[in-house]
Amino acid sequence: MLTFKREVVTNAVEVIYDGNENWRIQKRKDKSITCVVKKEEKLYSATFEADIENPEEETLKSYPTETEFEIPENVKFSHKAPNYKHISFDAVQEMVKQVPYKFEKLFYVAGREKVAVTSSTGIDSSSEYNVAYCWVALAKGSLSGFGHASGPASVEKAIAEAVEQIERLSEVGKLKSGKYKVLLSPSIAEDFISNLLVHIDAYQLLRKASTLENKRGRMIATSILNLKSDPSVLKDWRSQIDWEGLPKQKDFFIQNGIFTNFAGDTYTSKKLGVKSGSRTGLRTCSPTPVVEGEVEVDDLRSCDTVLEIIRTKEVGGVNPYSGNYSLSADGYIWQNGEFKGSFLNVTIGDNIWEMLFKIIGISKLYGDLSGYILIDRVNVAVKD
Repeated sequence: MLTFKREVVTNAVEVIYDGNENWRIQKRKDKSITCVVKKEEKLYSATFEADIENPEEETLKSYPTETEFEIPENVKFSHKAPNYKHISFDAVQEMVKQVPYKFEKLFYVAGREKVAVTSSTGIDSSSEYNVAYCWVALAKGSLSGFGHASGPASVEKAIAEAVEQIERLSEVGKLKSGKYKVLLSPSIAEDFISNLLVHIDAYQLLRKASTLENKRGRMIATSILNLKSDPSVLKDWRSQIDWEGLPKQKDFFIQNGIFTNFAGDTYTSKKLGVKSGSRTGLRTCSPTPVVEGEVEVDDLRSCDTVLEIIRTKEVGGVNPYSGNYSLSADGYIWQNGEFKGSFLNVTIGDNIWEMLFKIIGISKLYGDLSGYILIDRVNVAVKD
């Protein structure tokens, strides 16, 4: 019988500002324990959560599971990550005063998180690291600017990103409907690639719901596209352990445009007779499929005319099965590397499976899991 336990303790402070001089500061100290047991190739799990702001009144809430099992013994936290100084509440308030635009929302959380994992497969690991994240929404008339950042200086970075968005979006450029080179920013690129994950999931293959069935070893994208699982990218517990409590392994799903493997666990691997090394945690843990190239983003912006997509909202939506891709987008116009204004509410209409063959450039990693992706000859409709 396989057992796996993950214990997370978070001790943080949240700062929330609604833009109307209403500030809220709240301490957060909570704990969650997730246990997984495997019996006869079936996995059973339970999660226990507790508010431990007052440890003497600590209670754990158990969510029902299909079976009962013994929780492994507690493990001690040992490894400590480097410290950095969190910004003070007074400093956050001062930064807000300096911004010339209206704040719609500011959310900032800072603290420490301790994580320990142990399993019957011999894993006994622990870590302690800083938590810092900021999300900002600004407004200038009908224009909105959003920013988010994590780590040191996250407040400054998030505000700067939101301010830059508003200032650039204020300069509307000239654009006609047609086919353009489209540059997906990292967050948009991650969403684009996520449409492939449903087909890479071996459980979908078992259900005969994967478009990639019978396509291993065949080209499904341009030769510069590599989609891989790389546990070294995220430097914390999320990237190291899969939902079975087993170590994740580095592997390719798409290599040089060729579809190479599905992402599965020991159960799907046995059922399908496929390689069982692709433990990406796609089903329950944070995924780590990575898309990155070797060039800088400015190299991708230096083409004749490039439309950089910074945010989208659904029009016709995205269908990962048919491949239909229809989104309303805002972003920037670049010509030979120079900023030439912005565009608002243009419609990107194409097909995901065709777009994979039109990728002509991928930058170094800028987001958590993706670089910028440059796609050629994408259909763009501009409202008159």
